[in-house]
Amino acid sequence: SKILGKIFIYKYAKLLGINPPAVIIAGGNQSLSANNISLAGPTTDILWAHTYDYDIYLNNINSSLPLKNIAVFIDAPSPMFAMDSLIPGINSPLTVEKYYPSLCNFFDILESFFGLRVVIASHPFSRHENNPEYFGGREVYHEMTSELIKVSNLVINRNSTSINFAVLYNKPVIFHTTDEIESSLMMRDQVKSMSLSLGKAPINIDHLSDVSLSNEMMINTKAYSQYKNSFIKKNNTVDLPIWQIFSNWLKTKS
Repeated sequence: SKILGKIFIYKYAKLLGINPPAVIIAGGNQSLSANNISLAGPTTDILWAHTYDYDIYLNNINSSLPLKNIAVFIDAPSPMFAMDSLIPGINSPLTVEKYYPSLCNFFDILESFFGLRVVIASHPFSRHENNPEYFGGREVYHEMTSELIKVSNLVINRNSTSINFAVLYNKPVIFHTTDEIESSLMMRDQVKSMSLSLGKAPINIDHLSDVSLSNEMMINTKAYSQYKNSFIKKNNTVDLPIWQIFSNWLKTKS
């Protein structure tokens, strides 16, 4: 099975004896560009739903945290934790010694300029303590990314797909890069493409002496709408949880 996993290419599924699926559950329009769409056959149904983040968004519509005037940093495991680098083909260029001092300096500047308090939305695979020194003693919240972004005034991101929540809650996003990130083709392109998708440009936090923050609170509504339609939920699709959409489809087949 390990050998098959290495040589398997979706478009050769039929040659390998793999039958087309009865249904493919799709999210945004870009779902149709994914490799596994080639598994579809003439009788395969494309069932338009959304990414799982939208289910989380639906669950949190009526909830609200008692927090005000906050900027939320979307945490990623690296460089403190090695989860990112366990993904085949991905190695983080970041080092603890360089990244966190630059990040804290950036937080200080943002807090002073916008009058906000930066809090940390911990990644599920990170194991941060509540107020670690490498975040400047700032509060860390676990498994609350969507809820924090909902009540935030600003979202700070590197290359996390949790910007989905910033788009859904219509929150401004600041993207950041570093000299170490710029030395890595893969991570540099991730940060750049993600920021461009929302009409932004990443700020290099290793060089903040002449940084301008005046336009960082602006939201490109057209870019946000296109991002949602492409990567989260296609326009004019039903507003139900994925399980309910799938259950309704099953009923049509019974």
